[in-house]
Amino acid sequence: MKRSHTGAPPWPTMVEASLDEAKLQQLLNDWQHHATLLAVRQKGAATTHAAENNPAELAAAVHALRTRSCRAIQVEYLFEGVSWTDTLFAVALGYRLIRCRHDPPR
Repeated sequence: MKRSHTGAPPWPTMVEASLDEAKLQQLLNDWQHHATLLAVRQKGAATTHAAENNPAELAAAVHALRTRSCRAIQVEYLFEGVSWTDTLFAVALGYRLIRCRHDPPR
């Protein structure tokens, strides 16, 4: 993580990717079998707050995204001792993923 020029807390490391249905399925498998889910949220519209679901309801949140019943889902999880937040948006041709790594403060 890099420190901001103002001395504020560092920005988390972020990456972006486009996913097709096969890559989405691979991501779901990774979340379910290799991560510890902490929270799942659904975003219904641009001006609404995300509704938090039990992590066990990941399948329902993904179904809502696939059917376009929600605009995006956000999944918070731990992987190899590091905290991550993935935000997955439904777009015209598949899905857009923004992944954020939350490194512990130094």
